[in-house]
Amino acid sequence: DMARLSEGAIEVKLSFSLQRQVNRNIRKIDSGNGAIRFRVMMSDGLNSMSSFMLSTQLNFMAEENVLAPNCICILKKHVTNILKDKRRVVVILEIEVIKPAQMVDGRIGDPIALTEGQQQSAPNPENRQPLQQQQNRNEGECNRDFGKKTPSAMPSTPGGSSKVVPIASLNPYQSKWTIRARVTNKTSIRTWSNSRGDGKLFSMEILDESSGETPLRSLNNVRFIRLCAAQVYYISKGSLKIANKQYTSVKNDYEMSLNGESTIIPCDDAVDVPVIQCDFVSIGDLENREKDSIIDVIGVCKSVDEVTRLTTKSNKEVSKRTVNLIDMSGKLVTVTLWGEEAEKFDGSGQPILAIKAAKLSDFGGRSISASFSSTLMINPDIPEAYKLRGWYDKEGHALDGQSLTEVRGSGGGLTNWKTLSDVKTEHLGHGDKADYYTCIATIVYLRKENCLYQACPSQDCNKKVVDQHNGMFRCEKCDKEFPNFKYRLILSANVADYADNQWVTCFQESAEAILGQNAAYLGQLKDSNETAFDEIFQQANFNTFVFRSRVKLETYNDESRIKATVMEVKPVDHKEYSLRLITNIRKLAAQ
Repeated sequence: DMARLSEGAIEVKLSFSLQRQVNRNIRKIDSGNGAIRFRVMMSDGLNSMSSFMLSTQLNFMAEENVLAPNCICILKKHVTNILKDKRRVVVILEIEVIKPAQMVDGRIGDPIALTEGQQQSAPNPENRQPLQQQQNRNEGECNRDFGKKTPSAMPSTPGGSSKVVPIASLNPYQSKWTIRARVTNKTSIRTWSNSRGDGKLFSMEILDESSGETPLRSLNNVRFIRLCAAQVYYISKGSLKIANKQYTSVKNDYEMSLNGESTIIPCDDAVDVPVIQCDFVSIGDLENREKDSIIDVIGVCKSVDEVTRLTTKSNKEVSKRTVNLIDMSGKLVTVTLWGEEAEKFDGSGQPILAIKAAKLSDFGGRSISASFSSTLMINPDIPEAYKLRGWYDKEGHALDGQSLTEVRGSGGGLTNWKTLSDVKTEHLGHGDKADYYTCIATIVYLRKENCLYQACPSQDCNKKVVDQHNGMFRCEKCDKEFPNFKYRLILSANVADYADNQWVTCFQESAEAILGQNAAYLGQLKDSNETAFDEIFQQANFNTFVFRSRVKLETYNDESRIKATVMEVKPVDHKEYSLRLITNIRKLAAQ
């Protein structure tokens, strides 16, 4: 009988694991610092006690009326805290409603309120024969339905200073506690400065079996920076405060801070501490999610772009890399990695990439950004990754995938592979906006005439200067005269693939990549050794590169023509190129 209560359980012991209880009353408590807690009165049919407290992650059960007066519950996991005045508070970590309140005909039994003194003088359970017999009768049923019994005592720390308690049971009014948790994410050290001074800060996210991730911050205590992600530690003597949700995607109501007295000790026996908790969203469902949502995503790296460097508004350089992920929905999305993660990411072998707490953007349709608070996992040891690997190796590799991200020329979009004949037959560049494409082509002719010009020597100005014939060179843009100039390249090249050829314009960086020399040296050579200058152009012919180009229909003197400008030149990655050819062949064979 699922409605039969475990009579006498409250009086006999405070280890309520697996015991059936009935919820009698729920009271909302405002702690005064913004945190809401729910106090619950529980009855076992003989006794009742009002010292039960919902852990904050279970608040929704009271708010949504899942836990209502007179419902019958199973208290599966809890922890007992002793307050300073020796009173006990039972924090409910896991509870299951097995019979809702509307299906229960009022109060069960005539329970007597149990005071703290009565609990302390409760008889030994071995002397309570009727209850022991009842427990024996129900033992098989409990084990069959609910599995192993949760141990009532938590392990001691290596130092023996205090018992280990779950993160979910902590609150800002406790000072002496020890937790055992796994580091799931860790940022690098950041410096800060304000009117009160400056210092260093880094943050982590930690996880134990009782709660979701909890933010942990260390202010001017960089000695903890050596903690390793995915490792488990005993952490004690920290402080708790209400979490500022503006600066963290973690849902926990509290955040933890380390101070000079805090201690962290590695834990070797941690098989029961979860590795990480992810709620993955299918790439196909991203279009239905709100802009700026924080989501978890996992997919196969279909393609990876090279690292680029950007200058932020605060004049700082930052590394950026874009990755294109595909999953079993057959949809692709562009993911942007930043900083150190962008520099060290290796996309070879098309690995599985899982990202926790990524930000969903509507830039170019739908795209994803992995911020400093995101956790990146390459080929993680989780079921979702193995399932994706099997799908991709068997059939996913043959899919081009439909991208949720528009093709963009800034390096932030999907690589739009085309042949030169595709560019013409698909009329790329004829729309209102320019089109971008990537192709593998070979240099068949370079026009060396007028490929160099004298430019303004200012760092951010590339305007052509006018020779004043008095040793000075004037820049109209800067409205200044300079005693020198710098050489810049503007190279016209004819490139060809198996299907067609095309004239393209290559500016400084792309022209230098094709010629294998910098503009300053070429300018010096042109004035001093024209034979050597010509030889460089001869050697550059018939070399093959990956070209990323921009095409746009432009009008000169009432005549319209397509202008193609090379945005980037890279050497051919033959391994990646071969894999793409194999994929295309398989697609043709499947038709």
